[in-house]
Amino acid sequence: LTLFESMAINLYLAKHYGGALYPAHPADEARAWQWSVWAISEIEPLQMQIVVQKLFTPEEKRNPKVIEGAGKGLQRPLKVSRAFGHLFRPM
Repeated sequence: LTLFESMAINLYLAKHYGGALYPAHPADEARAWQWSVWAISEIEPLQMQIVVQKLFTPEEKRNPKVIEGAGKGLQRPLKVSRAFGHLFRPM
């Protein structure tokens, strides 16, 4: 098996090697996938803007407005995740 998309790889590894950590029932599995896909679409793009600026961009070329904007943009999805008790603790 060859996979190239990180979430597909994570889900495959979790299902095949996660044991008790992986949901045993289809409804629970669907919820796990739901939150995984949600995180990819709602959190990852903004989080990656921050990661790129802080870790891969030389300090003199960093754009604080990108970091600030992404941080503000994360507030909505983080509120959703906290409302459902998933993913993140309050900041």
